[in-house]
Amino acid sequence: MLRRLIIELSTLKTARRFRVAAGAICAVIMVLAVCLVICYHEFSHIAAQDLPSISARALKLEFIFYLSVFLVLPSAILACAGIFWAFWVSVKEGVRQMRELTRSMEAVTAERDFSLRVKQPSGDEAGDAARSFNEMAHSLELTSARRFLSTELVRGFVHSPTVEGFWKSFAVVMTSFFSCKRVSVYLALEDERLQSIFAQEHQGVIELARGEGAAGFAAQCGLPLYINEPGRDGRFCERVDRGGGFKTQNLLVFPLFNRGRLAAVVELLNKPGGFTRDDLATMEEAAPLLEIILKRVTSGFKV
Repeated sequence: MLRRLIIELSTLKTARRFRVAAGAICAVIMVLAVCLVICYHEFSHIAAQDLPSISARALKLEFIFYLSVFLVLPSAILACAGIFWAFWVSVKEGVRQMRELTRSMEAVTAERDFSLRVKQPSGDEAGDAARSFNEMAHSLELTSARRFLSTELVRGFVHSPTVEGFWKSFAVVMTSFFSCKRVSVYLALEDERLQSIFAQEHQGVIELARGEGAAGFAAQCGLPLYINEPGRDGRFCERVDRGGGFKTQNLLVFPLFNRGRLAAVVELLNKPGGFTRDDLATMEEAAPLLEIILKRVTSGFKV
């Protein structure tokens, strides 16, 4: 019972905790006061009467008096102590969370470690602060990671002497950043087909019609997507897997444009645990830079 009370108190805001504890204590004190007032009133009434006619009633009221003094009063004291103890434990937990939050914020400021997270088991102000901190740290972590991705893409573009060297550097950067196994890039042709200009660890050229497979779907609709269960998704095409002896477990495809027209489709394959909305958002952030790089690479010169 007391454990449940602690759990319930820990889910309340700090001000509400105090009001709940104070209200419970006042209720116990009022019950005790009512019992004592009734006993005092009855004994005063007995005192004004003759003893022979009220002996039975006096014994009954005497029992009520001793019950109030030796049972209700200790119970009230224990209840008050228990409520105060539960309130103290919950407040102490909130203070601990605030200290942990302070240490995490100092670590983020000093070490630029945006991967730190604070536990948020409670629903009070400390829990709200921990949740806000975690959301901020997650946002900063994504921003830092996306900036790193852009930097690595530019570095690979600038330092690659050949187109083949750039694609190898591109594959290394993308597979390392997204923790995926393979990367493919399909160029949009004039006849509405897609043709691979780079397919990591795949022999030969891959050709897809618009609307065929996930890459063809993204090319046709102009929308990015990720599929974590390709076997159950009608947009997935098994022909490429059969031709290359590869098993696709999940994938992310992202169309790139040049002056409003489809230029290419980037496809990432087999990330442990599957792709997420954050991965899609990262690709959206990197898309303008990728479109510029792709234009320069396919034109055969760099600036």
